[in-house]
Amino acid sequence: MTAWRLVALATVGLLLAAACGGASTDSSAGSPSPTVGTPAGSEEVSAQSAEPERAPAEAEPAAAEASVIDETLALDAGEAAPSVDANVPAEAPPEPIGRPGYTRYVYTLAGGEVVPALVEGPRGQQIRCQVEALPCSFDDLVALRDSAEPLPAELELSAAELDGLI
Repeated sequence: MTAWRLVALATVGLLLAAACGGASTDSSAGSPSPTVGTPAGSEEVSAQSAEPERAPAEAEPAAAEASVIDETLALDAGEAAPSVDANVPAEAPPEPIGRPGYTRYVYTLAGGEVVPALVEGPRGQQIRCQVEALPCSFDDLVALRDSAEPLPAELELSAAELDGLI
């Protein structure tokens, strides 16, 4: 091998070792990580202490979406409640709330004010058919009605309600 190739390989190795230094699977969390590329006789600095501390990892998005509770439904109660399903409450919440596809109202920050960005569906709890294995399309629902199979509990739908939808 040529000298340049050796230098290039050593550089790549050092970069990989530095990048992976804090991701050790070693169970000895209290011991410092091994040092990388420290000349003999110089002060050693562990790779772990050179990395900034990170906040704990947040839940996976899919898990978070499955547990979303529509906190915006409380806006439909009281004197500020809208008189029509398509309207927003008379008073905006103090801070942005809501998630498109998961809550009835979505409020966002625009020009320093909390403003309505989206109103979804009629008032009340909504059942969203977002699991591919469930019969969600019109054709699937017709086939389900015509079959002798029981309705999936996740749809929270009675046979009479299914007939009304179709």
